[in-house]
Amino acid sequence: RGLGDVYKRQEYSMVTNLTIVNSEIIDLIAKYKIITQVSIDGIKEDHDKRRIYKNGQGTYDTIISNLKTLLNNGLKNLVTIRINIDETNTKQADILFKTLKKYSDDIYFGILRSYKGINDNYKQNCFKGDCIDNISTEQLHDIYVNNGFEVPQKFGKKSPCGLNAQNKYIIDNKLNVYKCDLLINHPECRVGYINEDGKFFIEPNYYQQMAFSPFLFKDCLNCKFLPMCGAGC
Repeated sequence: RGLGDVYKRQEYSMVTNLTIVNSEIIDLIAKYKIITQVSIDGIKEDHDKRRIYKNGQGTYDTIISNLKTLLNNGLKNLVTIRINIDETNTKQADILFKTLKKYSDDIYFGILRSYKGINDNYKQNCFKGDCIDNISTEQLHDIYVNNGFEVPQKFGKKSPCGLNAQNKYIIDNKLNVYKCDLLINHPECRVGYINEDGKFFIEPNYYQQMAFSPFLFKDCLNCKFLPMCGAGC
């Protein structure tokens, strides 16, 4: 392929609670090869306390049923499963991995940290301090190996943050456009929006965020990970 072909290629992904999977959605996922990510917040008992319908009913059984549907339709290679790990459910990590590995070849652990304005109501359960490193190295590494999965260099997403990728965007359900999924629900941070005709309108934040660099921060200059983290979150 020529260089032009690379720029023409488009890749799609979506983050979903996976509570609705029908023939129309299956056709769209298959046609556009949409990487479909769903999060699991623990075993059924715990997940159903955190991810619920408006009527209070849990969503675990629905998610598992829809994962089976995607599997049966030959879409396993397009499914990504995020297992959220916090200070309350680390002992469930291995059980969850064994339960879910049949539905996806791309499973990763989401190490929950506190993000201001994102998960304020949940921060009491988030990891703090050195506890994250200890769990990552001692427990999660063995889970990958024992289940026949390749251990990622760093526990977390395989793809880079959208803020570090020139042509990667995150679109919310109101068609606001962001460069990082952690900025969703902060409209003051959006880089543009898509109108009803499908046209993308760029706003000044786009240029400010694309110019973001760790070299602009004094505290970053002596860091051994510079510039890989992009100055972090």
